[in-house]
Amino acid sequence: MSINLDAIKSRLNLIQSKTTKKSNLFRPEPGKTDVRLLPYKFNKDNPFIELYFHYGLNGKTFLSPQTNGNPDPVAEFAEKLKSTGSKEDWKMGRKMDPKMRTFAPVIVRGRESEGVLFWGFGIQIYEELLSIIADPDYGDITDPLTGTDLTIER
Repeated sequence: MSINLDAIKSRLNLIQSKTTKKSNLFRPEPGKTDVRLLPYKFNKDNPFIELYFHYGLNGKTFLSPQTNGNPDPVAEFAEKLKSTGSKEDWKMGRKMDPKMRTFAPVIVRGRESEGVLFWGFGIQIYEELLSIIADPDYGDITDPLTGTDLTIER
């Protein structure tokens, strides 16, 4: 059994030419932008994807294993630091804690040709979106045809 180098090179070219690090991410521009929140195809019951990240570890960002329910050695070490009683250790441990970032699939109005993009946001926006979705007066805002567009102001 040998590796098909042509297939590997073809796949590499496809990945490199089709996507970039931010090609499928949506970041609101200054001003107002209308978006339609969509259902997440891998979890139709919940459009949100909660991921936990470690920021600034050796100048890089890492996905925490806690995201998938696995033990996180960095978070465990951070807890040990916070429990030493030292204010400096507590601050360092707090910086090492994983931070939640939530992503949701959206269609940006006026830019529908770009397809589905993922909008990443912090806890405050997440709480606001959850309160809107939990309000029965809005109905299912994630329905692609009859849902409600959201206006984001940045």
